[in-house]
Amino acid sequence: MKIFLQRDAYEWDAVENGVTIPMKADGKPKPLKDLSPDEVSSLNYNARAMNSLLNGMVSTELRKVSACTTAKQIWDTIKVSH
Repeated sequence: MKIFLQRDAYEWDAVENGVTIPMKADGKPKPLKDLSPDEVSSLNYNARAMNSLLNGMVSTELRKVSACTTAKQIWDTIKVSH
C-alpha cells in the first residue's frame, strides 16, 4: 500500500504528514467556496489517499478506522494495529 500511495508525492504527503482542515474563526470548517486553490488541492489529495486506503481494506479493518477523518489518521491506526 505504501508503494501504491507513493506513486503520487502529494498523496503520500497527505498520508505521512497529514492535512490541516481549513477552519473559520468560529472553529467550524470553511465552506468550499471560501477555500483557496491550495487548500482545495490539499483536501483533494487527502481524499484520494483515504479512498485508496479504504478500498484496500476488509470489513474488519474498516471498523478500526471508521472514525478517522484524514488519511494520516487511517495510516497511523493501521500501523498501530499491525
